[in-house]
Amino acid sequence: MTVTQERGMITSCMSQTISGTLAEIAGLASPVIRSCHLGNAAANNYGWLALAGNTYLGPTEHTLYGVDDVYLPWAVLRDGGVVEACYNHRGELIPELAGRHAGELKRHIPRKHSSFFCFGIFGEHAGGDLITDHYRSMADLARQYNGSECRPRSREILALRPLVAEIIRCFHRKRRLDLLFHKWVRSTRGGQVVSLKIQRIETLASGDLAIYGADSALIFQGSIDALIDSLFAGLGEVSHRLVDGSRMGVLGYPWLTVVFNIVLNAVKEHAVDPAQRVFWHASGAMNHLYANQDWFQRDFAQVVDTLGQEGSLPSGAELRMIPTLACQLFATCPASLGSLEALIACWREGLRDLDPPFLAELARLLADFNAIDPNRLPIAYLADARHPSYNKYGISQRSLRSVRPLFPAGLSDLTWGEAELLVRTLARLAIDRREG
Repeated sequence: MTVTQERGMITSCMSQTISGTLAEIAGLASPVIRSCHLGNAAANNYGWLALAGNTYLGPTEHTLYGVDDVYLPWAVLRDGGVVEACYNHRGELIPELAGRHAGELKRHIPRKHSSFFCFGIFGEHAGGDLITDHYRSMADLARQYNGSECRPRSREILALRPLVAEIIRCFHRKRRLDLLFHKWVRSTRGGQVVSLKIQRIETLASGDLAIYGADSALIFQGSIDALIDSLFAGLGEVSHRLVDGSRMGVLGYPWLTVVFNIVLNAVKEHAVDPAQRVFWHASGAMNHLYANQDWFQRDFAQVVDTLGQEGSLPSGAELRMIPTLACQLFATCPASLGSLEALIACWREGLRDLDPPFLAELARLLADFNAIDPNRLPIAYLADARHPSYNKYGISQRSLRSVRPLFPAGLSDLTWGEAELLVRTLARLAIDRREG
């Protein structure tokens, strides 16, 4: 009798109620990762921690300089996205950008520097290192909001070395390392750390690997064990750099694809609880949309099916992507909580018919809330937004240290899709409002 391997699948949680999701993840043996970048994490990140409980922040350090629209790790933001300090790729202050709005920063970053990794920037801020300060701020707030540990991606992968090494060897045997690695991280003579796109990975007659970058330039040649060693040596350097701001040695290692980064969490959780078949991944403003994209579904199916054949995942493993942007919908005092509850009630009653009177009432309730609460709504993001004031950054990490979230009645009865649409609607209502 032939046993057919059930294919894995990826779905979003748009049609599931918030309360339903929270109930399911509360009983999991492993906390759910909230993936994000390192930098100016917004209130929705910490709202999710407080709301879900059984979750933790897993920021990646591998963000490119001048590319990100949200976390901006080369800058420090005050409330409303006002720039307190901004640094160039050499870690030098750019004084003329202080006081500007965060949405203006990207246009001032030369595109020729966009292959530099932000963790290679060593800028002095508040008597310490800029990137280390971002990490410590996130770690402090994670402990404050749900008692969890903030686990940078480098540190998490280092802790999973036996598991990750075996996966790499498995995909090497199947000649599919391209599903695991798509970038090469390398130090430059000038002291920066750059991202090189991997064009192809070949297995030579000797069994060694040859990895090629742009214009067929050879960027690595050696055994699979040497490749694995390079990955963990590099991540060890990066992890120390985050924690204490120490200078790194010469780097040269492969970096993980988006799909492998996400699926690796499920492999880790399955090792803890072999009975778990549904895995969860809390994402930000955009990542949950991967569930609807052909390239992601294709690569996801191949990675999950291969891991299923090896016993690292159960047959038919399902990954559910949770959109968490709506977790910004919390108050910080009883008076504003009443205003927010009125806004949620209004939305639940009228969201089937978004007519002008309804939208006007929604705008009024939003203004009432923002008049008395420091967590100004909405936090809104759109990658490469062309509108000068669409993107909103809300309350800063510094200010979040002095508040606790109060969630409105009725919020958890919404589906994630309804809550997401509410935030997007508030963003459109506030589109011409300039913050700061």
